[in-house]
Amino acid sequence: MNNLQKAIEAAWEDRSKLSEKPTQEAIHHLIGLLDSGQVRVAEPGEDGAWKVNEWVK
Repeated sequence: MNNLQKAIEAAWEDRSKLSEKPTQEAIHHLIGLLDSGQVRVAEPGEDGAWKVNEWVK
């Protein structure tokens, strides 16, 4: 997941990367993970507080 997160964060920092095929593939892969429930935008932490996965937003 770390490489996927890095690709998404890099595209957030440099929007010109959005037109690049590897970035588009990373975004589609992330959407698939969201659809399948393997990744969540927010999830409960061990202490009961919700943790937001900023890179997914």
